[in-house]
Amino acid sequence: MYINNLITRLILLVLIPISLFEILSINITLYLSFFLLKLFGSVFLIDNFIFFKNIIVQFIPECSAYLAYYLLFFLIITTKDINFKKRIKIFLLGSLIILLVNLIRIIILILILDKYGLDLFNKIHILTWSLIGSIFVALIWIFLVKIYNINSIPIYSDFTYLIRKII
Repeated sequence: MYINNLITRLILLVLIPISLFEILSINITLYLSFFLLKLFGSVFLIDNFIFFKNIIVQFIPECSAYLAYYLLFFLIITTKDINFKKRIKIFLLGSLIILLVNLIRIIILILILDKYGLDLFNKIHILTWSLIGSIFVALIWIFLVKIYNINSIPIYSDFTYLIRKII
């Protein structure tokens, strides 16, 4: 039974490409950012460009934090002893947190660009991208582990289980 579960998880990891996360997250993030910016002023959307007041912002795939979603997916799939339904719940909650924080980041960055200019925008953008790209996903994972009482460690728990079975 355990081996079937492990094989299923590995197949999911291989079959679900990172590009799926990119496509889904960029569209959701772009359109939600556009609609939220309407609360702050005149905004237009043409392709992946947001025209806000007197500025133009190009929305690239990395703006959607698709790698953060994929990292979360990877951590969930490679963690032993979580049933499928719980994996879905964990992924949805974690993704919602990533989305909300990223939307807040994008809106604040565009408002900073509009009010204070490119120099401050670039500094804050680099700082927030570094945090969201690494530390933030780790903090979300720790939060989810606590909320859902996960006792396994991604990859490590499977590895030690298999070693014990072999020995």
